[in-house]
Amino acid sequence: MPRFLTPGRVCLLVLIDLYLAEEVASSVRVDLLAFVASRIHSTAGQENVDIVEVLKHMSGDASTFSYVMSKWPSGVSGRTTYDAFLQRLWSFSGLDTLHIFFDHLSRLIASPASNEAHGKLSRASPIGQYVRRCCIEFTRLQFADFQELWQSLVRYRASTQEFWAQKNPEGARRLEVVQSQSMIPAPPIKISRNEASTQPNASAEDVDMILTLSVQHLQKLGTRLSDEMKSKLQQWIWSHLDSGVQSLQHFLSFFEHWKAGQYTMALENLHRYFDYSLNTKPGTENMRVYYQYALLHLSVLHADFDCWEESVEAMNECIATARENHDVACLNFALSWLLCLCQAKPAILKAPFSNISGLTGNGPGEQDEIAFLKAKAKETRHWSLLSGTSLEEAKLELCHVGFSCKTILSI
Repeated sequence: MPRFLTPGRVCLLVLIDLYLAEEVASSVRVDLLAFVASRIHSTAGQENVDIVEVLKHMSGDASTFSYVMSKWPSGVSGRTTYDAFLQRLWSFSGLDTLHIFFDHLSRLIASPASNEAHGKLSRASPIGQYVRRCCIEFTRLQFADFQELWQSLVRYRASTQEFWAQKNPEGARRLEVVQSQSMIPAPPIKISRNEASTQPNASAEDVDMILTLSVQHLQKLGTRLSDEMKSKLQQWIWSHLDSGVQSLQHFLSFFEHWKAGQYTMALENLHRYFDYSLNTKPGTENMRVYYQYALLHLSVLHADFDCWEESVEAMNECIATARENHDVACLNFALSWLLCLCQAKPAILKAPFSNISGLTGNGPGEQDEIAFLKAKAKETRHWSLLSGTSLEEAKLELCHVGFSCKTILSI
């Protein structure tokens, strides 16, 4: 599996080159830029992302570009932007032409000292950064990876061959002649759609982003993945040998089994995830830092399956580890979660606030923990923690005193 460069990203580079060469009509230049920008921007940090749509973009082929660009006119009368796009895409007849294309792209980026902006890409612009990243990744490719990129591009564009040949019969005949005269065996021009769709067109970065999005959806919304999406991710993951991606797969499986109510399988995948994560981290890093987050997830898992004593035991160990590593964010969350646990099951949990006495210097108690959490939340500007602590304070006041002004103030 490639690290970054995929046939889809090469097609976006072709569109950027068309835009800079002014081969599209002026009326659709803004639409073309918006389309390119929507594809090059990472969706990992965005809210309400449709993972199915992201997967559809990654698993499609070059014909998917026709849905939008076939409606846009080009700079040539009677031709659409999609026609111009295919003309450029099918001008790649071999490894040499693809290499020439990337050399051409590298010259389109304006130098830092140059004031000339016409026909050049600013190095600081989003599209300029994207082109620079693609060019750098291309120069890093080994020859075997370069050849695999070319073969993937041939498969990716194969579904458009018939449409392109109808519009450009002379170019189609010329391409067949070039490939017949080549001494290096070339992939067939025509490939069935089923054969093309079985080849993964995602990079390692894409798979990592999809897994991160899936985990975020499971954490925030509890939305489980469909069987189709899981099979597609499984196909991509096993074609990639990076153990970091493998560890994310186990983390995703942990949430899947958790939401399905499969306690044993969830516990097993949680152990696998952190085992993989520890093995992939550099030896110079502190491995115990990741241990506290494993304990945090373990405690939440135990609590969800009513294993309250095991949950508190894991959380106490998490708090001790977070204090040792000075991880304020993890410590605050763990204390807040422990407060919630103790209020949920006060009869089962004994001496629940022993951890807080070492932090506040006072005797252990609910009010001491609430005061400590509120102070730390304001100090670190962690407003979600402050909001949750205030809500727990209101619940505590309602339980012990009843409805009062302090309850309203906390809410």
